[in-house]
Amino acid sequence: MLPGGIKATLEGMFTKNLNNVRYRNYALVKAGEKDYGNGEVRPIYKQRPDARLYSSVIALENTDKGYSYNFTASLSKTFAFWS
Repeated sequence: MLPGGIKATLEGMFTKNLNNVRYRNYALVKAGEKDYGNGEVRPIYKQRPDARLYSSVIALENTDKGYSYNFTASLSKTFAFWS
């Protein structure tokens, strides 16, 4: 409890992949360009020149790479209102 009857909470969570699926499209190659939209930098892909007969060749692979985390903080206070 903080001064003034304010309650503070802090919460955190970390998740690590143990077994996950990775999708890879072998019909695409990196174009070497970057997309700077929405504040994220990601590679842009284009179709391989020798892949004219098919649009995608998808391979599924096992991976243990990847993680996520999030934190949440909140402050709350209860007020007594009189009518």
